[in-house]
Amino acid sequence: MRARQRHLNPKAAGAHTALDSRFEFSVATGTAISSWVSRTGSNNASQATGGNQPLYTTNAINGQPAILFDGSNDFMTISSTITSNAVSVIAVGHKTAVGGSTASASRITSIWNTANNAQTVGDFSGTSGWVVFYYFPSQWRSYRNGAEILALTLGYVPTVFGAVLDGASVTGSLAGTSATGTTSATAVNANEIRLGSAPYTGSGSSGALNGYIGYLVYFLSVLTVPMRRRLERGAGYSFKIACS
Repeated sequence: MRARQRHLNPKAAGAHTALDSRFEFSVATGTAISSWVSRTGSNNASQATGGNQPLYTTNAINGQPAILFDGSNDFMTISSTITSNAVSVIAVGHKTAVGGSTASASRITSIWNTANNAQTVGDFSGTSGWVVFYYFPSQWRSYRNGAEILALTLGYVPTVFGAVLDGASVTGSLAGTSATGTTSATAVNANEIRLGSAPYTGSGSSGALNGYIGYLVYFLSVLTVPMRRRLERGAGYSFKIACS
């Protein structure tokens, strides 16, 4: 079972995008990444600006490769229309240092609408977006419409994250622990998925991740609990992270 879960392609489960650093790359460590190809065949992540490109890194997460974001101005985006409160996300991430990021709320991923003002609305102040996963000191939090949805205790270690937005609630899972919080029932109205930072930039305010992303999967649906757990465990086995 472990071997089969480790090689599970989320495309087979209907994933919208499926980024996995163990696949699609044939470059040396330290190479700047302009495109991260999705295993679904579409909805790739990209970054055209050289100064904002994260780095491919071998032996990053428990012997597996991952993409390193510098905690300053590295990020990637996926153009994607998301217009309902039915979204499921699974990720493998590792913030590497408490003081290494420009902001304590270091994002792994979020969604937002580029028609909104990035500074005043961005991915957190309205119902159109959702800050899915971000690090806060000793916690992982999820945020939407100007309010915290949930928080779970988290150290600076490689971690498998799961989150399901289902109507007016979000259920988050982390290393065998889960929590559910409420959010607006107004449908998400996003057109971009972001990796590694907030839509706005600037020292002390970008929410930039100082660390790695090895795996990121979005479903534009509410995963069943068995399927979510299967995918989380598969991600855990792939990156040698304990996941109940």
